Amino acid sequence: MKSLCVILTVLPIFSLCQAEKNFSTVSLTERRALFWNVRNYIEFVVPEIYDSAYVSMIGGDFISRDFNFGYIIPKDERFNGLRGTTIFLIATNDTLLDTVMVRDFDVVRLPDPKIYFGGIDLQSNLDVHSDYVLFGAGNFTAEYNIPLIKIIGINDIHFTIKSWTAHVGDVAVQGRDVNSMTHLIAAVTEAKKGTLIKFTSFEVLGPDGTVRIITINATYLKKGKQGTLSK
Repeated sequence: MKSLCVILTVLPIFSLCQAEKNFSTVSLTERRALFWNVRNYIEFVVPEIYDSAYVSMIGGDFISRDFNFGYIIPKDERFNGLRGTTIFLIATNDTLLDTVMVRDFDVVRLPDPKIYFGGIDLQSNLDVHSDYVLFGAGNFTAEYNIPLIKIIGINDIHFTIKSWTAHVGDVAVQGRDVNSMTHLIAAVTEAKKGTLIKFTSFEVLGPDGTVRIITINATYLKKGKQGTLSK
């Protein structure tokens, strides 16, 4: 009986190992997920009787990086919900061409990132900060926190904020690039002490090529007087 060990670094981490000892086998098989239209890292090991191995799949591409690892990219049409794909692990030598594993996987969209303002999570308690700390710290960014990166297992993930909307009192402030941040800072500076500032929606371009709208309800009460940003 052939022995096989395959490890996929996806969400959550999936492993299939089949071992042989005294004609006994242990097999762990579970349905797991791949992320649509991004590179999912895969490692595989096949028996020594084979010279090489590669991965084939339905509705996507495999990019080989060495004898036993590469990337799976599910790309079947435009993704609008939960779908599935089938992965084939194929091993070869001069005389053999064997499919040594066939496995179905769910294909899911990357989860939404968190929105940060100068490194501050907008869904945290913003009122613990001063005007100066919150609004003098930088720009909006969309990214995963460290725990989620570890769960997803994909480090090279980048999101771009295409536009955003905030409210300073009754005034809506919208931006489409980092330069428009000055309009928000000016509106906050000129607002009176106690003015409610809300961050509401962000248009975000993901590494999978999709644009998503992330809606949040983050609020902050201005602490400084009109015309100032309190420290």
